Amino acid sequence: MYRIILRIAISLGLITTIGAGTVINDAWLASLYRVEWQSASYEETADPLSNPDCGWYEIYGYELSDGGSITSTLRDHIKGADAHTRLVLLEFNLRQYASRDLSADALGQVEQ
Repeated sequence: MYRIILRIAISLGLITTIGAGTVINDAWLASLYRVEWQSASYEETADPLSNPDCGWYEIYGYELSDGGSITSTLRDHIKGADAHTRLVLLEFNLRQYASRDLSADALGQVEQ
């Protein structure tokens, strides 16, 4: 009989402790996520936003080679690009190095 009462008391103690911990944790988490905001008035406009991290992007392909110059190739791409293009995906083609390691010249082009 004593063991049954002891088991019930321990179970109730654990349930109470876990329940209190949940309440404390919820209150603590709620205090972390206080949001403050300030209203603003905006007018509708057709002007493009100056946000360099959004919009359409241009894909530039470049084939690594021994003796190539990535700066001149990119300069030509940039001159011919649309003025509204803000993002660029630069693709390095490794076709010439499929069966061998990259040369020092090719690694230098990637670093440029």
